Amino acid sequence: MNILIDTWGWLKIREGSSGGDRVKKLIRLNAGSVFTTTANLFEVSYKAEQKAGREDAQEFIRTIRQTANILPITEEIALLAAHYRLADGLRAIDAFTYAAAILNNAKVVTGDSDFKGKPHVIFI
Repeated sequence: MNILIDTWGWLKIREGSSGGDRVKKLIRLNAGSVFTTTANLFEVSYKAEQKAGREDAQEFIRTIRQTANILPITEEIALLAAHYRLADGLRAIDAFTYAAAILNNAKVVTGDSDFKGKPHVIFI
C-alpha cells in the first residue's frame, strides 16, 4: 500500500511519541511505498528549525529523504488541492498533502484532526 506521511506524522516521529511509533510501524510495513510532499518538507523544516535550530532541522530532513519518496507540488496537485481547500476547508498544506495522496493512490497517515473521517486517510 502507498502511504503519504503528512507533517503531523513526521513531527510525532521526531518527538518520539507513541503516535510517532505507530507511524514508524506503518513506514516499516510499507517500505518503498512511502511518500511525502515538498510542502510537508517545508512545514517540517520550519517547525523543527523553530523548535531546535537549523542544524537539527536539516538533519531531520535528511532522515525524511532517506525514508520517503519526495513528491513535488505539481500543477495537477495544486489544482486538485484548490478544490479540496474550497470543498473541505483544508488549510493549504493539508490540501496539497491530500491531493498528492489521491493522485498517487496513497493514504495520508496523520493524526491531524482536519483529516478525521476523510477517505484516503489512515488516522492515528
